[in-house]
Amino acid sequence: MARLFFYGTLLDADLRRAVAGCEMMVEPAWLNGFRRVPVKAAAYPMLVASPRHRVDGLLTQEIGKRVLDRLIRYEGGEYRLVKRMVQGADGRLAEAGIFFTHPGIQGRLHQDWDLSVWQRRHKRKLVSRKPAA
Repeated sequence: MARLFFYGTLLDADLRRAVAGCEMMVEPAWLNGFRRVPVKAAAYPMLVASPRHRVDGLLTQEIGKRVLDRLIRYEGGEYRLVKRMVQGADGRLAEAGIFFTHPGIQGRLHQDWDLSVWQRRHKRKLVSRKPAA
């Protein structure tokens, strides 16, 4: 069992359900010391260290191996799962797996990634490709 912190496309409930194959229980949380920026030449984000910033996201409840495996396949080879401490809306710290890009992946550091822009421009195409089973 594991808990994950989502900060990018998986913040979208429809995509999260399609990728996981089920509803996931999530709660607001944040990760201190990072910024969310777009990956160069891509529609999805990555995290970059930034001591004065924080990234708002969602913390899952405990998930099983089947769902975790689906999420790992969705994230693909550009990402690795790293454990970090995140802060929940209740103020408590929780250990969570976070998908960080592998070294060498570059981001567009001059801008922040925006979920609403991704939803308008890219969501429909991606969600329609993902089977719900």
